[in-house]
Amino acid sequence: MCELLAVLKRRRSAPDELLVYREGRRWRDISAADINGYIKSASGGDFSAKDFRTWHATVLAAIGVAVSGGAARSATGRRRAISRSIAEVAHYLGNTPAVCRASYIDPRVFDQYNGGLTIGGVLAQVGDHPLENPSLQGPVEKAVLDLLEDETSPALQTVG
Repeated sequence: MCELLAVLKRRRSAPDELLVYREGRRWRDISAADINGYIKSASGGDFSAKDFRTWHATVLAAIGVAVSGGAARSATGRRRAISRSIAEVAHYLGNTPAVCRASYIDPRVFDQYNGGLTIGGVLAQVGDHPLENPSLQGPVEKAVLDLLEDETSPALQTVG
């Protein structure tokens, strides 16, 4: 990945920033405001890059607790599974676990897990690492939506 980024940054007369574009003869930086403005314009809603980050963190957390199925038998096991899941998501996002839990993971994932429900049904169909294959991401995200909306779905699984 680092090699790929180095190649992308190797532009003649361009700044070192990764996100730039050429306007005439000048290079322009792309700012967070530019990205968020584009997202708002393209979606027609009041969305930002943080919404995508939050959604991805929520999906990762749902996968994390779902693969901990056996741990759901005890309160201690559930707490450990939740802590492990938060730590993994925090590592992936480059945040602390506290920030990750408070700002990025939808707490309903853990509420449902503590109540004995996960997206384990869909993982049984697509495997434990569905985000490594983009074609499997849709069914997993649909299962997370079902979980958050408390819908009945074969993609969900009772644990504990």
